[in-house]
Formats: sequence, structure tokens, C-alpha cells
Amino acid sequence: MELCKDAWQKTKSQTVPSVPRSFGLLCLIMNIFLPGWGTIVAAVQAGDSATGLLGFLQFLFSAVIVGYVFSIWWGILIFNRSKHHEAMLLGISIYSQP
Repeated sequence: MELCKDAWQKTKSQTVPSVPRSFGLLCLIMNIFLPGWGTIVAAVQAGDSATGLLGFLQFLFSAVIVGYVFSIWWGILIFNRSKHHEAMLLGISIYSQP
């Protein structure tokens, strides 16, 4: 039950796992052509079971288009966050001015 609550919170806040940039692009492409699988792969790489559950639900609901759209959106979020992965690991703000 806790896993479902965590997955719901991640969906509401659009919290996606942080992965390296090239991996984020791969997850986006996978989510376009194999709905949910990019999210599952990102979750495994980040060790996040709640996001893995979301990927599984994206895959299941892709037959009714809702999961497919959700999968593409989540892939975009993963890719956007992956652009800043290295900065987050180093604790550098990408928004600060020199």
C-alpha cells in the first residue's frame, strides 16, 4: 500500500528519477516506441520501485491511449531532468549567475 501512495505522490509532483543525459534520451525514445518501458528502465537504474510501478501502469494502459500519452510525458520529464543530472550530483545550481 505504501508503494501505491509513493507512486501517487510522484505522479502528482511529477517527480522522476535522475539519470545521466544519454540514458535520459534512451528512456524518452523507449517511452515513445515501447510505452512504459523507458520509465521502468529509469526506475531500475535509479533504484526507485514506485516509478517502476508507474512505468508498469503506463504499459498496461497504453492500449487505451491514456498510458501512451502518460508514458511520453514521463519520458520528456525524465529527459529534461537528465540534462541537469551531473550538476545535481555535484550540488551545483544550474540557475545561479556567475
